[in-house]
Amino acid sequence: NVLSIGLDNLILMVMANGKYIVKSGTDFRSLSKINLQFTKDLKEQTIQEVNVTSQIKEDPILKSILKEYSDTMERESDKQLVILSELVDARINMLWRAETGLGSWLCDVVLSATAADLVLLNAGMLKANRVFPAGPFTQQHLAALLPIDRGIVVLNVTGQTVLEMLENAVSSYPELDGRFGLVAGVRFSFNPRARAGHRVSPDQVRVGAARLELHRYYKLATRVYLHRGHDDYTMLREAPIFEEDAGFCFTLQMIVQSYFETLQKISNHWLKFFHLKTPLLQHHLCPFEETGLIMLSPKTDKRINPCDEERTSTEL
Repeated sequence: NVLSIGLDNLILMVMANGKYIVKSGTDFRSLSKINLQFTKDLKEQTIQEVNVTSQIKEDPILKSILKEYSDTMERESDKQLVILSELVDARINMLWRAETGLGSWLCDVVLSATAADLVLLNAGMLKANRVFPAGPFTQQHLAALLPIDRGIVVLNVTGQTVLEMLENAVSSYPELDGRFGLVAGVRFSFNPRARAGHRVSPDQVRVGAARLELHRYYKLATRVYLHRGHDDYTMLREAPIFEEDAGFCFTLQMIVQSYFETLQKISNHWLKFFHLKTPLLQHHLCPFEETGLIMLSPKTDKRINPCDEERTSTEL
């Protein structure tokens, strides 16, 4: 009788086919109070939106319990992971329909860690919906950006599968959609005026420096979530896990934490060597000359290109 949906960015209560659909908002700013009265059958149902404000009285017992945990978490969450040289935009209205520095950097980190040919993540996994200012980027910021532990898997996919997943990645453009693709190791153009499923031409796709070959196999690093076909990435469901990675699953948090730990160990003196070892990440980093610390400055590089007229293959 009532369908309550979690991880919402909207507050919504609608009736569809005689059933209530309830979305209760996000970040504990609001909740829904649902009352169901049963006899033999459902007799009455009411749904009330409740906004969490200062007018709601605190429960002193629960507050005491929460303080014990929050104090511990606060100490850990204040830990600095890296310094941002400029603000980083993690708002949904940017991430969910366009290439961003944040998305490109994140995928480059995964590409470097997994040694895959290419990476696909979905923009909807990034939940912060805020701008991170220049300065210290902390554990708390990372938790806001990636609140759920997200498994990463390396798949063996054909070029045809790559083409189909890129089609799905831009199928809703320019509408906001969590399926929008974040990529690394691949560069492509698409025609947003074409109908969904016919926006990407194979000769407009490059994996590494080479043109996409539809019958060749590639190593794709992606989320377990997408491997299961969610967000309409159904073409990935049957893709086998790359043999060397069978039985082991990275998590995105594990990969990012390891990356930050590596940065903290590298001084300005070693930055050039680090770039040689990880050239894909070079343009996302810059040294702070006064201290020798390495700062993060995520950049775009036109790896996802909406264009009304198809570009020639030499332009990619």
